[in-house]
This record gives sequence, C-alpha cells and structure tokens, in this order.
Amino acid sequence: MFRVLWAISGRSVAAFAPEQVEGKSVRWLKRMLAKQIGFTRFQQRCFAEDLGRLLDDQVQLLVVDFEQSHECDVKLLMACATYRYEEVEMMLQKPLASDFTRDFGWTALHTAAWAGSSKCISLLLEAQADLDRQDWFGSTPLYLAAERNQLEAVWLLVAAGADESKAANDGSRPLDIAIASEHLSVALLLLLWEHLPLVTVACSHGRKADVEHVLKDCPSKSCTRAGSPTGWFGTHPSQWLSV
Repeated sequence: MFRVLWAISGRSVAAFAPEQVEGKSVRWLKRMLAKQIGFTRFQQRCFAEDLGRLLDDQVQLLVVDFEQSHECDVKLLMACATYRYEEVEMMLQKPLASDFTRDFGWTALHTAAWAGSSKCISLLLEAQADLDRQDWFGSTPLYLAAERNQLEAVWLLVAAGADESKAANDGSRPLDIAIASEHLSVALLLLLWEHLPLVTVACSHGRKADVEHVLKDCPSKSCTRAGSPTGWFGTHPSQWLSV
C-alpha cells in the first residue's frame, strides 16, 4: 500500500493501492487528500517527492497556514482581472487565502467572474473560495458573471454549487440581471440548469417539442419583477426558441 502520514505525529492520513498511484503526480495526490482532510492542495506540503513524481511507498504531509499580505492580496486580484492564471496558481501556493475582500467588497472570485477568467475561477474553486460571498451591493460572483454575459464563468459557478437564488441588494437575482441585460444564453443556462440533461438530449435529437415543454414549466423561475411570468423580455421563455 502507498501511505500518507502526518509529518509530526506519524498517524495515517490515507492509503492507496499501488496501481492507484503508479505514474501519478503530487498534484493528483494533493487533490485526492483535499477531499479527505478538508485542506486545499495549496495548503499541503508533501515530502518524499522528486520532480513532481511520487516515490517509494509513503509520503509525509504538512498543512501550512495562509500567508497574510496586503501586497499579495492586491496582486492576486490583478492577476484574476487580467487572466494571468499561472500567477494566480503561484500565489495560491504560498498559500494565500482566496476570500479576502478589497474595494467594493470584492473577492478574487468576484474579480475572476467579472473578467470571465475561467482558468482563474477553476483555481479559486479548488482553493475553496466562497461561491456565494456578496459584495457591498449584494452581488455574488455568479451575479457578476451573469451581468457581464460570461457564459463559461456562469457554467463553472453553477456547476460548483453557486446559489442561483441569492439576490443583490435591489432584489434582482442572477437570472433577472441576465434577462434584463438580454444575455439570452446565460439566461437560458440559469433557467434550464436543473433540466439540462433532458434538454441536452432533446436538442441533440432535434426534439424541439420536448424543449418547449420544459420551458413552459419554468415561468415561476423566470424573471417576474415586471409583475408577470413574461418578465422584462415581454415574452414567455418558451418563445425564445424562435429568437
């Protein structure tokens, strides 16, 4: 068996069959351990490694505290805003906490969502960034991504479990702002997320009637701030198929 031990106490953390770890990287091991111990791979330090490959039949594990640095916090935000995901990874490896807040109450995940930096979002999610942190205006990262028409960012955040119902200070939700901004693809993704497997199969087989049926069952989830199920678009979601 391949064993992972705490470096200080020598107690067992995890064990893997030899075939599970053969040829695997230290990054793979850290990701597996993150699921068991609750600490991200960025906080883990493994000993008995060589050029990123696992050696022998065991490693020792340490977990380190987050570094506190105003300068690094600002650099992380700037790297997320400008798509420099390699710098983001390097800073998270310090390790640097991902949920500090700067101007307007934005976290690094707010910044990456606003910019649509998918690779940065993925790294921050792996660093266990708070999906539903709200800024001074009540906007979550998902809300900003929907407002900015960042479709891939919306997909990543919703798939990670972001709360689609969390509203901003003005009462609008991510779906509301997507509809108000006429970001149709984002609005459809948010509207149909829970039905996505069914819709995907129906679309791949050209079954428009099935898609229409799902849409007709969604008025309660669509934007209703205008006082009717048609919302700001002035049409029922099922009519979007003809757009």
